Amino acid sequence: MAGGLDVFDSTSSHSSAQRSPGTKRKRGALDHKRDTLAEAFYRSSIDTLQIHLQLEQEHTRCERMLEAERTKREEMHIQHEREEKECDECVHARDRDMVMEMVRLLASQASGEQDARQNTSNNNNTDSSFNLPAL
Repeated sequence: MAGGLDVFDSTSSHSSAQRSPGTKRKRGALDHKRDTLAEAFYRSSIDTLQIHLQLEQEHTRCERMLEAERTKREEMHIQHEREEKECDECVHARDRDMVMEMVRLLASQASGEQDARQNTSNNNNTDSSFNLPAL
């Protein structure tokens, strides 16, 4: 088998030696075209990969922006709920204070009326000249 390889190698080198200069030029031109196409394909592949990378980076950037917007919306919603709760608590506190003030006023009014009745009753008991005899 080793002899077979030697024969092949000698045949191919022998055939290239027999080629004419025109054939060698054509062969060189084909090699150059092949190399140029390979280089173009390589550059195209690199360009394609760079475009894919840029698209992925843009996609990631957009996702981060959307996530930041969602987070901001959630924070604003939480802040709004907190402010609304504080406002409700303030309104309830004012309502409670107003009711307590009304109770105090009613209590003092009732106490004043009771004192007035008691004073009238005491005056009636102490001034016997104005008391009419019971029938």
